[in-house]
Amino acid sequence: MRFHDENIRFARQFGLPTETFSNSVITVELSPEAALLPGNMVGFLLAVNLLCRTFEKVYAVFPSEAAVHNHPWHLNTAGAIVDELVNSVDGNLHVGRPQYSDVVLSVGKEPDTPAKRKVVIRGSYWCAALDCDLPGAGEGVLGSLYAATMGAAQVLLHVLEMAGASYQPMAGFYFSLLDHKAFGLDGDALKSVSVPEAHIVGLGAVGSAAIYTLGHFDDVNGVIHLIDNETIEGPNLNRYVLGRRQDIEKWKVDVAAAALSATTITTEPFRGAFASYTDKYGSEVDLLLSPVDSEEGRRGLAKMLPRRVLNAATGGTTVTISTHGFSDGKACLHCLYLPEPNRETTEEIMARDMGLPLRLVQKLIETNTPLDAELVARIERHRGSESDRWKSHIGLPIHSFYAKAVCGDAEIRLPSANVIAPLSFISATAGIMLAVELIKAGHPELGEWSLDNYFRVDTLRRPNPAFRRLRRQDQSGRCICTDADYLAVYSERYGE
Repeated sequence: MRFHDENIRFARQFGLPTETFSNSVITVELSPEAALLPGNMVGFLLAVNLLCRTFEKVYAVFPSEAAVHNHPWHLNTAGAIVDELVNSVDGNLHVGRPQYSDVVLSVGKEPDTPAKRKVVIRGSYWCAALDCDLPGAGEGVLGSLYAATMGAAQVLLHVLEMAGASYQPMAGFYFSLLDHKAFGLDGDALKSVSVPEAHIVGLGAVGSAAIYTLGHFDDVNGVIHLIDNETIEGPNLNRYVLGRRQDIEKWKVDVAAAALSATTITTEPFRGAFASYTDKYGSEVDLLLSPVDSEEGRRGLAKMLPRRVLNAATGGTTVTISTHGFSDGKACLHCLYLPEPNRETTEEIMARDMGLPLRLVQKLIETNTPLDAELVARIERHRGSESDRWKSHIGLPIHSFYAKAVCGDAEIRLPSANVIAPLSFISATAGIMLAVELIKAGHPELGEWSLDNYFRVDTLRRPNPAFRRLRRQDQSGRCICTDADYLAVYSERYGE
């Protein structure tokens, strides 16, 4: 699906004219003065990246020869990076100042480009500011990356309001990635970080955004196992901030490994599903990063019994970040995504819609196994579709197949699935926050700021500190963390 086609569907979801995201003119501006601060450049490049994957008329105003350091694409100037984006987004991005703009996003200072609406972002090491001042702005990477996601969200809100939708831009604020509070704490830049050995399962929109974040550092040490059994497809470019046109048909794990090749992180790519990985290397995993895009997928990972989990999930416009042990009084990953009693599960809906046995669907989800020609033909017959209608989808994992074939045809929406929409800033938000928690986990001085269990943020609203809280272990007896067999295996595996 091309950007324009998906934008039409997206506009319809908001009840807006279909041309809303094709006709709105967006400018992203970085002045030569602001470009002298590395953090401003980081925020500008991500803001351009995000907005040109959503809107079809984006203009970048910036000093093209300005130097760039430690970018995950390993390019040395702002112009070279923007050129890569131009080649990747179907002509949505233009270099130069337009005659007029609907919204201008400026990094580090008030904009010079005239526009109907304006957005200003600033970032420090841990804090991101939206339409307000921020002490120390322009000096850090993490806050600047997060500021870009907030700025992209604010641009969308302006466009929605001008188009007549019932949304309003956010009032100015800054947000701390350190303590997850609006107007929260900032801190010093880390000179060196050693992240714990981690297994990241799934290099989709969220997982690749976490890798994009880490790719900006040359002083983060550690070992990361990259696990995914898919290649990048053209439609992925709508939401994958790490992806470029040249990455289509490359393995996602290889693209991620290349992004980290200039850092001091050692990567171990595995082209396969997590079940295949554990069959080959064993099930003992000390830290699992879970950016998978479905509740049933997260339940499947929980059943593999990693020792600890860092989870990042999106749903609608919200992002959830959570950390989990197992049977420790706090919600485990499986607790957090327990199916509601007496409600049809996602697996049951998929099985019904595709005419497949429930157990087969559950197995295909848990193993992320690609669908073969026989299964696709079987689904076509059940749906009453002509033969070979979905031939091009052979080889996709079942969740991707369902979203592209069944949902695409019938406009079906699963109750627990993400809305399929070109909102790249949502997955980028989740990926950045996942990377931040991994960095915190590897630094003893940051232990007091590490997330103890759960935090949720709506990307179209100011963060609410009340959403950082403790979720208790499920007491209904339905979760695996109260099952004697699972408890015995976990105890034997980790001695806990």
